[in-house]
Amino acid sequence: MGNYDDGSSHGFLDSGGSFTTIDDPNATRVGGTFAHGINDAGQIVGQYVDARFHGFLYNGGFTTIDAPNAGFGTVADGINAAGQIVGYYYDLFFGIHGFLVSGTMFTTIDDPNATAGRTFAYGINDAGQIVGNYYDGSGSHGFLATPVGTVVPEPASLALLASGLFGLALIRRRHG
Repeated sequence: MGNYDDGSSHGFLDSGGSFTTIDDPNATRVGGTFAHGINDAGQIVGQYVDARFHGFLYNGGFTTIDAPNAGFGTVADGINAAGQIVGYYYDLFFGIHGFLVSGTMFTTIDDPNATAGRTFAYGINDAGQIVGNYYDGSGSHGFLATPVGTVVPEPASLALLASGLFGLALIRRRHG
């Protein structure tokens, strides 16, 4: 999955030597189509350009993804196995906001430390954790966002849990 240019930009998928061009039918020749992310099911997300940017989901056909408050445009960058899509959009004042699309729910993601509305969401894993970056007065910083209701243990917690389970197994073995 990637992009190539022949005077216009095209997304593509190379699967086992089979090359498929991914061109959103709404894209202009000057603007083109850009493929940014793919999941294990072969669903592809990206952007196409006409008078502005639009995100898309390609799943045998194209579905346009436009943020409700997008002014200049929307870019879809990542998709996980559940079909959750992340990216970013430019609002009417050129502020930049990350987003998550999960089913029919659209959620804006703004890092609380970002200044001037500059948060980008780039990827999402199968646990629903979102990575991206934001800008403040000192530059660019990465972030990891964990959705509400998702518990991701810290590495130290995992070690503590593993040692506890090992201890229980030893006690059971001695008494069993």
